[in-house]
Amino acid sequence: MTLGTRGSTTLDGSRPDTEPSFPGRLPLVKKGARFSEQEADDFLHKVVAAYETPGYSIRRICNETGRSYGAIHRLLCVARVAMRPQGFQHSTVARTQ
Repeated sequence: MTLGTRGSTTLDGSRPDTEPSFPGRLPLVKKGARFSEQEADDFLHKVVAAYETPGYSIRRICNETGRSYGAIHRLLCVARVAMRPQGFQHSTVARTQ
């Protein structure tokens, strides 16, 4: 949901004109909801695809799905996804002074 006009930020603080493109929508899951085996498998594949999309973090996936950080992290670990390091990543290019 975008607030204001072009160039403004969304509720999660991201810029709408610089949003990464994720091929699909992450489902919002009600608290305490249980998945069937097929639903769980579909959810897992969508979460993994979102995490592998540049710009999507575990916290962003949590905000979009309503699941906890631990639940999303556990799913990614079960799927054996290579976890990215935490925090802002500086360029690996050597700086010249």
